[in-house]
Amino acid sequence: MTESTSIPTKNITKTYILPYGIALGATLVLLSFLKYNSGKQFESSTLDSIIGFLAIVVLIIFPIYKFNQKHRITSIRTALKIGLGIAVISSLLSFLYMYVYTTQIQPDFFDQTILLQRESHLKQFPDTNVEELDKLAVSWRQVAPTVLYSGIFMVNMFLGGLISFVLGAVYKSKNV
Repeated sequence: MTESTSIPTKNITKTYILPYGIALGATLVLLSFLKYNSGKQFESSTLDSIIGFLAIVVLIIFPIYKFNQKHRITSIRTALKIGLGIAVISSLLSFLYMYVYTTQIQPDFFDQTILLQRESHLKQFPDTNVEELDKLAVSWRQVAPTVLYSGIFMVNMFLGGLISFVLGAVYKSKNV
């Protein structure tokens, strides 16, 4: 077996990062699309979150595992390169889908989401000043796309970094 440091980045990208990043992005897009098709795009469920989380975990662990079997990971950096690379690719695909979804498929997505949140808040806190809530909704509408896109990126990068760091540390300690 060869050391992971002798593997060119181009080969790591072509063999591990791109295919698994695309697979993870496609899986997350498919989950979002299925949610939209079932008419539950405004609902959040624990099952949806668990399935998305498991997809991220599996599609980051598996390529790092495969790389370790073939090349032996001797540095955490190699595992991080793979895991974060996959996270970046899947984030880009998720961004693309969410952009198309929120501008073409359901252009009133943010407005409907804010309206549902407003109604939910008023049910929970009936004494809320409605005028203040409406002002908040207007300002929230301006930042909602940025919050959504940056949230997708941060979650993917955090989970990708955490998973690959832990796995890289485990493999490094076993392979040294």
